[in-house]
Amino acid sequence: MATWKKIIVSGSNAHLAQITSSVLTNGNLVIAGVGGALQNSGLTFSGSIFNIGSNSIISTGTGSILTGSFSGSFRGDGSGLTGLATNLDISGSNGTGITINLVTQDLTIGGTANEIETSAAGTTITIGLPNDVTIGQDLTVNRNLTVLGTASFQHTEDLDVADRFIRLASGSNAAGDGGIAIQQTNATNAEAFGFDSGATRWGVTGSFDASQNAFTPDAFMALSLVGVGTDPTVVAARYQVKGNIFIGSDEGIWIYS
Repeated sequence: MATWKKIIVSGSNAHLAQITSSVLTNGNLVIAGVGGALQNSGLTFSGSIFNIGSNSIISTGTGSILTGSFSGSFRGDGSGLTGLATNLDISGSNGTGITINLVTQDLTIGGTANEIETSAAGTTITIGLPNDVTIGQDLTVNRNLTVLGTASFQHTEDLDVADRFIRLASGSNAAGDGGIAIQQTNATNAEAFGFDSGATRWGVTGSFDASQNAFTPDAFMALSLVGVGTDPTVVAARYQVKGNIFIGSDEGIWIYS
């Protein structure tokens, strides 16, 4: 009758090369280690599996011990194996470093809120920047910095710009107003100095809302034109507007009104 039989390997320090005989005792197959060589049993070993013909014996249980050398795979956490690396030492640019026990501990790669985020899927760990990034201290950019949205500078006492010219409305392909606004009591109350594109003149205004793209001066800037001759009508038409002064080469003074 075909039934399940328990296989017991017995004997003092029984090894594969010492197995020479097998008997059926109380319904169990007992393989005794009594010394000598394995003879004509068809017993082979691969990984954690004994192969007898087309059948296999898998070493399981807390007391299972296999000695000698073998190739293949094993089941379990490997705590019973010797000669294997069980610790992973990790060091960083800061701190004292950590040691991970590969048998009992998991390695966690964490991020920093608003600075670095991490994610794990399958066999891949991804480290990147979140959508909103906060830099806790100084940031140095060695190449170009492109801001596609709004750039706001807060708590700055002085702004130093190495460039000799500041171009406002950069990228514009149409004429328009622009200028500099100095906030007064609130965001919609500023003193502005700007260029009125419609009048083609520079001017000033108060109570200006800097969020607007249109600029209507309360007063225009008067310009002083130094001529190479004595005729003020030869200056460009855009400067022939009320309030501008022409000074001829003969030191004659003219005002446009």
